[in-house]
Amino acid sequence: MSDIEARVRSLVGEDVIQAFWKACDHFDSRDLVIFVVEGDVDKSLNAVPREKLLADPALPEFLREKIVKPASAVNFEMTADCTFWLVALFADGEAASVAINARRLTPGGNA
Repeated sequence: MSDIEARVRSLVGEDVIQAFWKACDHFDSRDLVIFVVEGDVDKSLNAVPREKLLADPALPEFLREKIVKPASAVNFEMTADCTFWLVALFADGEAASVAINARRLTPGGNA
């Protein structure tokens, strides 16, 4: 596992999955991008519909190219009911964007 992959994994927890489901309800969509900021004391997670983000002319081209397709279309194995783009912003200025694929483990569970 690469260093950046380990760093991203350390940020993905139940709070991120909860944010995804709340955003699904709010936006009535599962095609979302969730932003996580390392070291954010409030642990505030921002979610944006992917299409809305793509329509923003200020979106950096490297991110636009990455999220041009829904996370569920990135890989044929991305079939879970919880599939979204995650953009991780690290305290040292590094960033990463990855497709997250999670499945509910138990009825009523989050992921």
